[in-house]
Amino acid sequence: MGIGGDTKAIHALCDALGEMLTWEDHRLYAQVASVSHWSPAQQLEHVVQAGGLMLKMIDLLEAGVPHENVQASGSPALVGRIVLLTGHIPRGRAQAPEATRPEAIPCRAGLVEAVEGFCAAAKARAERAADLRAIAGVGRHPALGWFRAAQWWRFLRIHSEHHLAIVADIDKVEVVAQPLAAPNEPLTRPSAP
Repeated sequence: MGIGGDTKAIHALCDALGEMLTWEDHRLYAQVASVSHWSPAQQLEHVVQAGGLMLKMIDLLEAGVPHENVQASGSPALVGRIVLLTGHIPRGRAQAPEATRPEAIPCRAGLVEAVEGFCAAAKARAERAADLRAIAGVGRHPALGWFRAAQWWRFLRIHSEHHLAIVADIDKVEVVAQPLAAPNEPLTRPSAP
């Protein structure tokens, strides 16, 4: 799949994320440990947090601003190349970076705001996606190595599809236990000491 296919898939992913926001609480906050320790709401929060960081990396590369995670050249690590070529992330092999770990019970209002912001940014980038191959430099993924802007765009699609596949598997399971109640206010992350 090329940039055009990745772009089309990212538009569809945004539609799917928006659809999830319409789910009732018992479905959005379902806990199915046999599939994942994260609920669909947590998967959703993680997708938009991580996706936002990927879009920021593309913006950094495009701006050509010096940054500790940007350099002139480099390549994906072996596992990064495999992920980009296959379009598949194996389940249960990696831990999400601290900055992208979701709250235990993400607030619905916070999810709505985060999804809307992420999808607006992704759609704005999609309008310029054809230019991604011309962007110089590479940005570092902490586990997968150095990606060019077009590779970050592809990884955004792959990563999002990975988590939405987990959500689909959670959604297939008949939930016997009651889900956790959704909070009325957004939860905040503890500040670093």
